[in-house]
Amino acid sequence: SKFEFQLRLQEFIELVRAEKNMRAVMYSRKYLSAWGATHMKELQRVMATLAFKSTTECATYK
Repeated sequence: SKFEFQLRLQEFIELVRAEKNMRAVMYSRKYLSAWGATHMKELQRVMATLAFKSTTECATYK
């Protein structure tokens, strides 16, 4: 469901915020990969958070 997808995305984001990047990657492989066919753009946007520190000046990833 869309709700489950949003919940999984938020959990991923919280792992990245906590600087648990390796755990976030493992989480995404387990829980987000199945959504790739239907939600690729959202997944790409969220996965990009791994490339930015919390101090970034890039407004999209603050």
